Amino acid sequence: MSLSYPKPNHNDTSNYLVGAIPYVTSSLVVPASSGTPLAVTFPHVTQFVTIRCDDPTNAIRVGFSANGVKATAENNYFTLTSSGSYTGDFRVGKIFLLSDTASASSATVIAGLTPVPGDQVGGGIVNNWSGSNGVG
Repeated sequence: MSLSYPKPNHNDTSNYLVGAIPYVTSSLVVPASSGTPLAVTFPHVTQFVTIRCDDPTNAIRVGFSANGVKATAENNYFTLTSSGSYTGDFRVGKIFLLSDTASASSATVIAGLTPVPGDQVGGGIVNNWSGSNGVG
């Protein structure tokens, strides 16, 4: 008889029904629009993500790939106005931030994490977020 128990999986509903593991990172320096996007990598897949633009004058771009926020093919990102915030029920392992202006900005990221390892999405098992297919 085998004792190989199933491991946490990004498609297992029970991982999203339990209370989330808290995750907060603040005082992030978000590069100017001409720079390299800031990648915020989560140790586990998220249940939800809150992004807050802490800059009172510069907006930031939020996306799910570096190409998405750089707008290399299309504008596959959403913009948070200065001092704005957004919360979404996203199942991601990584998000990308970039200033919407020629000046650097600042941000805070708050997330609720599941027991699922973060590399199972956005670079691992589910790797379809290229920034060119409408998901950026």
